[in-house]
Amino acid sequence: MKRIVQILVAVIVFLSAGIVSAANWQWVSSDDYYTIFFDKESIRYELEYDARQRKFIPNPSIIIFWKLTAYTEPGANEYVKMSGDIRYADLYYSYVLEKISLTDETLTHYFMYYYDYNNKLIVNAVLDDQQHPYKKVPNSRGEKIFNAVRDYARTHHDDLIRNTYRN
Repeated sequence: MKRIVQILVAVIVFLSAGIVSAANWQWVSSDDYYTIFFDKESIRYELEYDARQRKFIPNPSIIIFWKLTAYTEPGANEYVKMSGDIRYADLYYSYVLEKISLTDETLTHYFMYYYDYNNKLIVNAVLDDQQHPYKKVPNSRGEKIFNAVRDYARTHHDDLIRNTYRN
């Protein structure tokens, strides 16, 4: 019951935050450490230039999306241990712009924003195109988000095409 209350409070806080106000978050996974969502309003395909057609066209094998992760206290503690950075001790949620390649089965992070319980930015990182993608690992958080986004894209292809040209 305590965990359900924590998740509900987190969702209310997220809905009041600026980045989230226009978002439509799709739940992916939860456990005692985190809850993951992706934004259905901004999910899109990457545009690639087609020299033959002389225009940019959507590449349905590369999907770009915003991921929202809500952390419980044990989740924040785990992040501190993993990163070795005490600034994450009050980590409450993060937004990450990610790209997945369906062909290579990889994920790549581009923008990362980490916030505390007071909605204060803890850390932000802007990564360039040289950021190395990482392979999805079976039964990992990465695989859960990869599979959820892939499945959503398969069933909402037209929405992703529309978002690709709109975003």
